Amino acid sequence: MNWDSCKKRADCMKKVETDPSVSSIEAEEPTEEPPRIPEGFSEKRIRVGERECKAWTDDIYYLLYAKTPSGYIGWFLYDSGEGRWVRYLFY
Repeated sequence: MNWDSCKKRADCMKKVETDPSVSSIEAEEPTEEPPRIPEGFSEKRIRVGERECKAWTDDIYYLLYAKTPSGYIGWFLYDSGEGRWVRYLFY
């Protein structure tokens, strides 16, 4: 479903899921760059728990590839000010 066909439907607006528990996300080493890197972000190595991985950051938000306890693997954005993870949706 593309955004134009979706933007008029309320059920399409609930695409972002958050998880307040930082420890519930397991960082993974990405095999490719994210489809869209936000302006102002630069690549760097970071440590999440016991794992080191590649991420892109503006030193407030961190974009990285990770896995949830339910097995979902994909791109996530971490808000260091709020201490929350959000699935990264790119348009």
